[in-house]
Amino acid sequence: MKWSKYTIDQFDKEIAVLLKYPEETEKLLLPRSQFNDTFQEGDIVHICKQNETYEIRQLKEETQHQKEKIQNLIEELKKNGGARHL
Repeated sequence: MKWSKYTIDQFDKEIAVLLKYPEETEKLLLPRSQFNDTFQEGDIVHICKQNETYEIRQLKEETQHQKEKIQNLIEELKKNGGARHL
């Protein structure tokens, strides 16, 4: 059983669009019905295909860490007037 990490990119009507984490170069489309109401866009999840269904687990701590990292980058950009010093 092989688990892969994905980020939920968006929910589009009956389809969930996921991007392979962290590269985000591979896309996976799954039925929206595979996800309950606790899943949100931006969540990082572990996915494993079992027969014709998928087991999906939220990675709450990793998602929170990623959101904090993004928020810090946004704050840094705001402080530097939109230009990041390298």
